[in-house]
Amino acid sequence: MNQIWAAKRRRVHPLQPPHSGDASTPLLNTPTKSNDEKTRRFNDTAFGAICLIVGAGIGSLITFIATKSGNSIESGIIPSVSNRSSFPVHVPGWMAERIFHSNAIVCLWTTNPLNDTDCQFRRSEINRMRDAISLCNDPLARNLETIGHRGAPLVAPEETLRSYEIAVDSGAGFIECDASVTKEMDLICRHSVCDLHYTTDILIHHPDLAAKCSIPFTPATTNAKKASATCCTFDFTLNEMKQLCATMESDLNPNATRVQDYVLGKPAFRSIGVGDGECVKMVTMKEFLEFAKAKRVNVIPELKDTTENSTISFLESRGASIATLADLFAKNLRDAGFTAPFDKNYKEAGKNGTLGIMQTFDRRVAKIWKQNNKDLPVLYLIQSPMNATTTEKDCASASDCGTPDVLRNLMKSGVEIFAPALNGLVTAKNHRYVEHPYSEDIKALAEELGLKGKVFLGSWSLERSACVSQYGDVTFNAEAGLGAIGGCGWYYNSVEGYASFGQHEDALLMMDALFTKAGVVSLFSDFPATVSMYSNCVIKRN
Repeated sequence: MNQIWAAKRRRVHPLQPPHSGDASTPLLNTPTKSNDEKTRRFNDTAFGAICLIVGAGIGSLITFIATKSGNSIESGIIPSVSNRSSFPVHVPGWMAERIFHSNAIVCLWTTNPLNDTDCQFRRSEINRMRDAISLCNDPLARNLETIGHRGAPLVAPEETLRSYEIAVDSGAGFIECDASVTKEMDLICRHSVCDLHYTTDILIHHPDLAAKCSIPFTPATTNAKKASATCCTFDFTLNEMKQLCATMESDLNPNATRVQDYVLGKPAFRSIGVGDGECVKMVTMKEFLEFAKAKRVNVIPELKDTTENSTISFLESRGASIATLADLFAKNLRDAGFTAPFDKNYKEAGKNGTLGIMQTFDRRVAKIWKQNNKDLPVLYLIQSPMNATTTEKDCASASDCGTPDVLRNLMKSGVEIFAPALNGLVTAKNHRYVEHPYSEDIKALAEELGLKGKVFLGSWSLERSACVSQYGDVTFNAEAGLGAIGGCGWYYNSVEGYASFGQHEDALLMMDALFTKAGVVSLFSDFPATVSMYSNCVIKRN
């Protein structure tokens, strides 16, 4: 990998033009520049030119990785798109490359950026990290800070060997399988128990199997009834699901009157797809663990949808419970040899690829794991930060409950890692990224219990949503606190409009705040190369 990277740095590669409307497009409302500012812009432009070359090299490098991955995984061709199979693998506009675009770094809160301390800080921090990455010798080295969320779903069908291969070759020290229950009470890697209708080709190419879905496709009608379908892993055996082709997660058309108009394909901000035109197969949890063991990479699987009524009803029909699934899940990890503890020496175990961290949103599952498999590490996922006055009674369900009493009980039971979303660990102050009070509360609680150094933080999920620079559009409301309606989406709603302005470069500031201020040990990402570059070139350099 070092030799490849060095070779790429010595060559000039053509850079793909930015996608229409993405953050690579220059903003229209850049303030008028003074002479000093023009000099600054000249320097930025010169630096940007260098970064463009390096960025293109990274894009080409990872395209090479994707091509290599494709050659190592057996796959077939989807008949309806077989003519695409002869196209070369090429993935334009990846976010790792976009970090190096010479965007003007915007500070929309001021009309005098040269004399605004916070604006100058924003620019210097982004350029500091751009510099470090552009001069880095091994940006994609294996590292424990990077978790391949579902593999690398920004560019490949999620939860497949194709996706996992790219994640590993992009430096991810951990890869994730979301384990969903099948008709035979086995576990297969799917992000949701009931997502087959928009993550596989079941509706388009397998009408015989689609007829077995919990809710087969129902067209929209003139009386405002929306089109729908629900296809769950527990509707099918493993052999049946192995007939399907995994696809990029698709948007759905609620007004479709025909099944072929219902599945729209991937969201626009995701790549054309490394597996495009190929039949990429789903994998079981056991196959995922075998792959990880062969690659000597650590695993961080999640047990899915144990609070959903449909899952509970299915388990009851089999005379089983969530405890049955929790124990099966832990047994798979133990049988595969992922049994190293997650403690202050976790990095040594991580180098050997023996860490297996079990994750869940369901506090009941976390407790079951710590009762029956106390030695195996557990990560508790939190979507909504809770304030200090709330209690477990304020939680609507068994999932997503991060109240102080729940966290205290889980810490006492031995849960090692707590992982709020990005917006639960980072917020804004004076137009800068700072640690969120909720992050401070979690650490204070651990210290109160005498668990400082034994409780860790993680977070999710970088590059899950796109960053859209709409601030140059006079019709776009760029007021502070605009939240999920613009910029970089829900994950950034604690900083959007205050310190984040819909630029891909904000990923650098978000990562820096997570690792240096909140103190996370690892970060989920839909494109692991970005976190790897930060880890290898910024953290390790410091």
